Amino acid sequence: PHPGKVSGLDHFTVQIISQNDGPVGKSKKVKAWTPNRLQCTTNLAKLNKIEFEEGWHFIRVMPWTADVDPIPLAACSASEGAKRSYDSEPFYVLPGGNIEEYPPQRAIPIEQSLEHARFRLQLTALGDERDPDDIAISGVAWAEGGRSKKTSRQETLHAKFGREGAVQIPLSRMLKTIEQRILAEPKHPSGWRMQINLDTAEPPSEVGLTLPSSAAMDSFLA
Repeated sequence: PHPGKVSGLDHFTVQIISQNDGPVGKSKKVKAWTPNRLQCTTNLAKLNKIEFEEGWHFIRVMPWTADVDPIPLAACSASEGAKRSYDSEPFYVLPGGNIEEYPPQRAIPIEQSLEHARFRLQLTALGDERDPDDIAISGVAWAEGGRSKKTSRQETLHAKFGREGAVQIPLSRMLKTIEQRILAEPKHPSGWRMQINLDTAEPPSEVGLTLPSSAAMDSFLA
């Protein structure tokens, strides 16, 4: 039922329970809500501060009065091992383990550059009391897909930061072309000339350069 229809209900507590050792960490208090909805969403923060033991756990939600007295719940039927209506499905905790699957992203944020993205994620990690040095790039690739007239002069770079998610970085297609041509021949010295007519950039042209021959230059190019 809606919290407003439960006599004396003031708040709920959300608590992680170990099937072997009982309550883990502190419970979270959630005030009874007044809007006309039957569900409420809350987050359990700073889970990295809890010293979990390996094993099965579940989440228990309990109702309380303003005087912190428990509100009686309907008796659960079925067998002794049946899940109670106020307990979640069990989940397994593996301390120190790595999760291969990354949480899905509803939207991929746009950043000005790779360093802007890294810095923002590091600040978020600091706010969550996590080590900002753990923020690392796990993959970079050019986005594929159709091009509209509006974005015909841009390319999009997708950068992934592991569990932190991905970001997209818009770049000039002409800049991408020039950089790729430079990287294709890193030992070939040359300059580049590009003419811009009004708002249209002409394809870049290579301007050959001749470097003086010397032992220092040969060592630099080696």
